[in-house]
Amino acid sequence: MLEDINGRKMKALDVFACCIEYIKNKVFKRAEEAVRGLTEEQVHWMITVPAIWNESARQFIIAAATKAGINPELLTLVLEPEAAAVFCKYVEIQRSVIENEANLEVFQPGSQFVIVDLGGGTVDITCNEVIETGQLREIYHASGGPWGGNMINLRIWKLIRSIIDNASFDAYMEENTYSKLSLLKEIEEEKMKIKPNEQAAFKLPSYLSNTKIKYKGAEIIKDKIHINPDVISKVFEYATEQVCNHLSKVLSRDETQNVKALLLVGGYASCEMLKETIKQKFNKYDIICPFIPEMIVLKGAVIMGHESRPIIGRLARFHYGLSVPNGLRIIQKKETTHLHTEFYNELNFLPLISKGTPIRIGEEVAQYSFIVTSEELTDVQIGILICEDDKAPSSIAENSCTKIGQIEAKIPALSKLTEITIIISCDETEFKVTAVIDELGHRFSTRCSFLH
Repeated sequence: MLEDINGRKMKALDVFACCIEYIKNKVFKRAEEAVRGLTEEQVHWMITVPAIWNESARQFIIAAATKAGINPELLTLVLEPEAAAVFCKYVEIQRSVIENEANLEVFQPGSQFVIVDLGGGTVDITCNEVIETGQLREIYHASGGPWGGNMINLRIWKLIRSIIDNASFDAYMEENTYSKLSLLKEIEEEKMKIKPNEQAAFKLPSYLSNTKIKYKGAEIIKDKIHINPDVISKVFEYATEQVCNHLSKVLSRDETQNVKALLLVGGYASCEMLKETIKQKFNKYDIICPFIPEMIVLKGAVIMGHESRPIIGRLARFHYGLSVPNGLRIIQKKETTHLHTEFYNELNFLPLISKGTPIRIGEEVAQYSFIVTSEELTDVQIGILICEDDKAPSSIAENSCTKIGQIEAKIPALSKLTEITIIISCDETEFKVTAVIDELGHRFSTRCSFLH
């Protein structure tokens, strides 16, 4: 459940669906004006999501888009920093000057670079290499955290609130919704312009601009509150340190030692304070800040919609495994004429993908055959597990092992020792599962569910 500004509650799925439906209808109406006879079946929709989002969050967005009227067959989820990487690879963004002539260069095969996608909620970091085909491959798995621009907005809001007086500020904002939204917009826009060692100024609602304050480091002049550099810099300090510390860890990895350039994209990348901090701390790298960085992800997603496979593979962020329910017995085929069966119970961690393993998009990542040992077993639920440790667990009882979802398969009533095969693959952002009854070659209903 989500609460609106007045405390009214609504299901998150409905809120997201309404937002997606509104944007979808606006975009389609504009496209209809440009393309005569356009139908919805001719449009493929690309929705961007942070790379650090888990499987549950991604599946949630697909569910919301479906509720908004988008056919899942005409929908692709795009990881935001990958979209940015694709855009930057295609567009000439590096400028070098030779004999007074400006030459533009794109990333050549073999080039390695890091995308720092600075959004409102999250900061996503991906490391990529351009291969000979011009496609991109991941050289270190996506990572990041909740250190986006919204964190700065909240800290500025709290600072202004404390300067004016918490009680009177809250009372006024509760009664004046328009003024509250106006101040939020002012903070969002002005925080981008603040530079190191410079004063910050925010326009206040007329009622608050008449407030007398006794706060060292701030003053109200006419309709603006002016905040001294040492005070406002502390607002940015924690969030920028989190970004820089995490980026330092990524760049210290063996896999990223040949990285030469950092690309700053996303709406928060326009923030002068953050840009200057990154430039100072990572001055041995080429720091590239494209024009209008908030549009880079969107444009990259459109390019990806026209490319068959711009990203050829990623690295697994975790160890993935399965927990097998009672009533199934796994088969390991040692020789063509002999089968070896092994019993797995719900406490065992059946390896699926090892942490750091390259995963090629569209290719099979694992295949297991099972014997159904119970005639009553028609609803199979195989747990999907992850582990963040460097070493994969042997048991799901270990503290580092977490269940994130399950494979759900509805099979007809079968006799004992009937063999079924579960085939797992990865598309752009999701696991795909196919289940086959080996004797009949019959495929039956199977899906990965991460929303329970």
